Amino acid sequence: MLFRSQLVHMTGFVRTSSALSDPDFGFTPPNILKLRREVEMFQWHEKIEEDRRDRAGGSQEITRTVRYYTNWSSQLVDSGSFEEKGHHNPGRFPLEGYAQSGFHMNLERQIVLSDGVMNAIGGYQDYRPEQRLPGYRPVSGTAYYYNGADYDTPQGGDVRIRYSVVPEGVFSLIGRYDNQALHSYIHKDQSLALATPGVVKIGRAHV
Repeated sequence: MLFRSQLVHMTGFVRTSSALSDPDFGFTPPNILKLRREVEMFQWHEKIEEDRRDRAGGSQEITRTVRYYTNWSSQLVDSGSFEEKGHHNPGRFPLEGYAQSGFHMNLERQIVLSDGVMNAIGGYQDYRPEQRLPGYRPVSGTAYYYNGADYDTPQGGDVRIRYSVVPEGVFSLIGRYDNQALHSYIHKDQSLALATPGVVKIGRAHV
């Protein structure tokens, strides 16, 4: 029997009635709880280093070095603020990253999961869409899709994207049970909601 408003542990199959779709390419992975897209662009970065050395008389000698390098980044780097010109980054990403979550998740079709419990659900797995992504090609040996000339020698402005999903399945959940729903457990202004894929035998109540 489940005790109302008490901290409980439940194990069972979690599903959702929501369908999650990519807004740009339109594919809809089946039987998932969450869908995430990560977008990175190959950009210039600026690194400023200062070397301070004490000199006779109490003064300091400051050597300032400005270095530029390229790397993948999920954040837009504003090259307009660089000290030196000649290192230009695009002004925006062609695609945006996102994280979608299904609504109306439930445990064994009996117990509704609150927002706090749904947010705690993780266990992302790489996902490759079955359809083609126009303008992007899969990179062998990785989960990435790439827009550019050569993935091994990328150029500024090249883009790579990666998808991951949390499939429907068995989860072990910890939270507060009340009125056929599992909520975050609140204790001394602290909120607790845990969700682990698979069976974790640590609880006092199961469904």
